[in-house]
Amino acid sequence: FYELIYNYFTPANNSAWKAICDIYPNTNKLTPILELELGKFVGKKMKQLVAYKAEWDVIKIRINHKQAE
Repeated sequence: FYELIYNYFTPANNSAWKAICDIYPNTNKLTPILELELGKFVGKKMKQLVAYKAEWDVIKIRINHKQAE
């Protein structure tokens, strides 16, 4: 999902979007998502990304400490 958010304004030939279109060839028949629901989803994913980056920073610090020993 991060890749989709990050690449939102890329051309239609973006590999992530092409993969979605291959899975859902009739995208014009999909039910639209309410803006409020979409905003909540994106907010949740962005919070998860922040948490992931924080966890990864801790892991990198541990790795660097072990390598320094």
